[in-house]
Amino acid sequence: MPFTPYPLPARGAGSARQIPVEGTNQAILFSHLHDRALRADGVEVPVTLLPDPRGRGFKVKWDYGVIGTLPEQFKEDYPQLERVTGSRLTPEVTALVQVNRERGGLSVDVLLPEPQWTVPVNDPPEGAWTLLPPGAAAQVDLSAGVDIPADELATYYQAQLLVELALVNEHVTVSFRERVLGVLNEDDSAALADALNHFSQLGLGCVSRAFLNGDTVTVECARTEELDDAALEPVISPLPALLIPAFEEPEPDGGGVVENDDGSWLISISSESFEAITPEKLEEHRQRRKISSPVMPERPAPATEIMPIIDLPDEEPVQGIAPGGPAVTVAPREEPEAADTTGGGRWTWLIIAAAVIIVVVLVWLMLSGG
Repeated sequence: MPFTPYPLPARGAGSARQIPVEGTNQAILFSHLHDRALRADGVEVPVTLLPDPRGRGFKVKWDYGVIGTLPEQFKEDYPQLERVTGSRLTPEVTALVQVNRERGGLSVDVLLPEPQWTVPVNDPPEGAWTLLPPGAAAQVDLSAGVDIPADELATYYQAQLLVELALVNEHVTVSFRERVLGVLNEDDSAALADALNHFSQLGLGCVSRAFLNGDTVTVECARTEELDDAALEPVISPLPALLIPAFEEPEPDGGGVVENDDGSWLISISSESFEAITPEKLEEHRQRRKISSPVMPERPAPATEIMPIIDLPDEEPVQGIAPGGPAVTVAPREEPEAADTTGGGRWTWLIIAAAVIIVVVLVWLMLSGG
């Protein structure tokens, strides 16, 4: 996996936690400190956090060696770090190395602000820019910012912001997501003016970490006189954009389905899904025939007007429609059967004729015998 560090602040919004590093490797620590003096209050060094599959926390790496580990609990306390590691980046933090007078040897603590101020909620600007080193807090006058409504900032409440600084009319303007958030006062603006002009001549924008705490925003960066030679020739665009956003942006006018406590469902649909009602659409709607759901109880049928039946030559059922009523099926009228004057009468006369012949023959036999 490519190694791309993502620097995180050691302090922010007046907060700083010291998280003890477990299982410190004393040999690697002393090998790093053999050529530098260790002050009484310790020394701060940059370290990186590598995922530790065995302990489910992080391994703390200083330059060429692992100097200790952070437990799984640390990972749970700082879930925002998953935005960094999930973006295939390596968190770079500050560690405090100092002498442990109680147990002897060296101890290491990772320095971080409170979890909500550790990882910025927005990405840095596009193009070439520099990140100012950390420094004292300068409060932002939010009353001068007209581009960002207060209720938008209230959704973050407590968060780290990446803001752009620019010198306008001898005041430093603070922009968040390409919109003016506010300005710094005259003293803080004057203390940053030369640095902003310097980086502007290099073709670089200036980005600083800012911390939102309720309705207060502070920019925490070094002033011009605090910048050393390395800071005046900085790394260009040191923070890559994170692939995992801090918040899921809500869909505008989004609809949804909500299940009520009684088991019924409430469906809300965006108004943008419907056409605007115009006079033409309204007239078209009035001309449409009303229909009823098949599961709805039947309504009593309206009174129908009896229509005269018209004889048609075909024997198919005739569909008659009564005015104002439902369709009525009319069966063809049955005609009475006509008397049979052919087959039935012929058989009657044959029987009578046969009877007459028999009578004549019998009479003839009697007379001839006599």
